[in-house]
Formats: sequence, C-alpha cells, structure tokens
Amino acid sequence: MSKRHANDTENSETELSNDTNRYQGDASLDILSASDSFQMGQHGFLSSKTINRLSLFGKEAKLLENKIYQAKRQVEKDYSHLLQHQEIIYGEVWSQELEREVDKLIFKIKTGENEGKAIKNIPGYFYKMMVRFWKMALLIEKEQGFIALSNQSDYAKSFPEECPSLISYYYPNKLSEKELNQYLTTLRMEE
Repeated sequence: MSKRHANDTENSETELSNDTNRYQGDASLDILSASDSFQMGQHGFLSSKTINRLSLFGKEAKLLENKIYQAKRQVEKDYSHLLQHQEIIYGEVWSQELEREVDKLIFKIKTGENEGKAIKNIPGYFYKMMVRFWKMALLIEKEQGFIALSNQSDYAKSFPEECPSLISYYYPNKLSEKELNQYLTTLRMEE
C-alpha cells in the first residue's frame, strides 16, 4: 500500500512510469505521412500554397523550409548595414513571391529529370535560389520603401493577373548576379 496525499479523493492504481513515447504503436500516427505532418506545423510567413508545394517533398519539406529562413537570415546578416533600424526583411510582404520560387524549384527539378540533368543537391540549389531571392527582396525594399512595397504587395495579392510578380513589377528584366550585387553595393554607398 502506498502513501496517499490528503487531497486524493479516490483510489487510483495509476502506474508511475517514465513513458517518453506515449504514442508509440498508435496506428493513427503511424499512417500520418511526412507531407501531412509537415502541413500541420507552424510556418511563419509562408502561405498555405507554399506549404502545400513544399509538402510535396515529403521528408525533405522541413529542410527546404529551413533553407528559406536560413537564406533570409544570411542576407540580413551580410547586408545588415543596409537594414540598420529595420533589422529584418519583411517576409510577409514576400509570401506570394515565395510561392513562385517554390514553383520554380519544382519546375527546374522536373525539367532537369526529363532532360537527364537531375539536380544533384536540391537543398543546396534551393538555398542559392533563396539567397538571390532575398537579395532582390532587400534591394526592392530599400529602393521602394516598406509602405509603397506593402501596398503593391497587397495589390498583387488582390489582383494577381495584373501584377503577377513584385520582383518583375519593379525589375521587368532579370538582373544578373553581378548586376544585383552592384545595385546592393550602390545602395550601401548611398546610405
């Protein structure tokens, strides 16, 4: 017989154990796919469409999501002198653009596979895409200002057929990596 606390109101034969995985053997969790479990998570400023697209990558979905955030933090660190009081790039403004970036990744993967030129390191490839993306986002945020950009982003979300891409709205001709870096350097000199 064990000691009972004065507030115990019923006899209990609860076994005290250190069960660290109380869901082990639970069939309902076993059938939950990597895609489904990924979609259940918290994803910051990513849209539901972006989450759905990333979930197509199954177990790699979380890794690819992390590449989005890692690249953003890297650009914020590398260009902190441009951010000053702002400190971060506003991801919420770029959520619709990120949908396009994930769609581009899927297209590149499928095209590469069909042409026999499969991307060997998808997370690395995506990280490079995201670094370029966040550099463009920073450039546009600094040139346009947050309020103008936020208004244009809201407009693009409301009328996607009229403004399908914020980046192409401000830069209809794609910048080369060299041009992008030069523009960012010029911004630094103007600060």
